[in-house]
Amino acid sequence: MSERQAKKLRKEQPEVKKAAVKKSSAGANAIFAVIIVAFLAVGGYAVVNHYQVNNPKQPSTVEDFAEEAGITTEEFLAKYGLDANEEINGDTDIYTAMNAMTVAKYAEYNGTTVEALAEEYAFSSDVTADTLWSDAQMYVPMSKVLEMSG
Repeated sequence: MSERQAKKLRKEQPEVKKAAVKKSSAGANAIFAVIIVAFLAVGGYAVVNHYQVNNPKQPSTVEDFAEEAGITTEEFLAKYGLDANEEINGDTDIYTAMNAMTVAKYAEYNGTTVEALAEEYAFSSDVTADTLWSDAQMYVPMSKVLEMSG
């Protein structure tokens, strides 16, 4: 073997060793990733199960709230002026339904008055009892929003 061939062989050998190290590192990383994913899955299951046991299902749809009030979904929709809105039904999220109520019906839903809501949210005279609740929320002054959130 010539000197040139020996040099070439020495240069090639470290590359082979590096490749072998990379393969074993990739295998170890894959094993660690599987272990971490398994711990996260078990931990996630434990948290969700604990939450469900300690927090029974909260009403979230119009139908759920109607049942809780002891009335039918149709009665609930009629009571809060939602029966004419074709987009609102028993499966509708309650927050969507509340946003479709007028300020007067929203006040009734929350057991208060339009005047009390106007004072609480610092509404201007632009907000009337017939204003949709979703539109009325745009009239809440930023100072009031900050006050309520902090």
